[in-house]
Amino acid sequence: MRRWHTFFGKRTPNDGLLDWSWSKERIRNWVRAQSHPYPGAFTFSNSQKLIIDEVKFSTLGYNFEMANGMILSLIPLIVKTPNGALEITKMRESNIILEKDMILK
Repeated sequence: MRRWHTFFGKRTPNDGLLDWSWSKERIRNWVRAQSHPYPGAFTFSNSQKLIIDEVKFSTLGYNFEMANGMILSLIPLIVKTPNGALEITKMRESNIILEKDMILK
C-alpha cells in the first residue's frame, strides 16, 4: 500500500493579511484561523498594522456603494464588507488612531 504525504510550507506572520473584499463569513473564518497562538489576522491603517483576533457579524446598515474596509462605527468598531458588516471584538494592543469613514487596507 502506497502512502501519500502532503507537505506545506511554514506559516509566517505575513500569511494573516485580510482582504476586505472577501465575504464577511470568509473574513470571520480567516480571523478565527489566524488568532492566538498564531500571529493573527491583520490589516493596515495608514501603513500601520492592526492585528485582529476576533470578529462577529453586525446588523449595522450601510450603503453598498461604500468601499469595503470602511470603518462604519468606532464604538463598537464596525467595518464594511461586500455582504455585511463585521464588528471587531478583539484586537491586539496598538497605538493606531482610527477614524470613522477611514478605509482599512
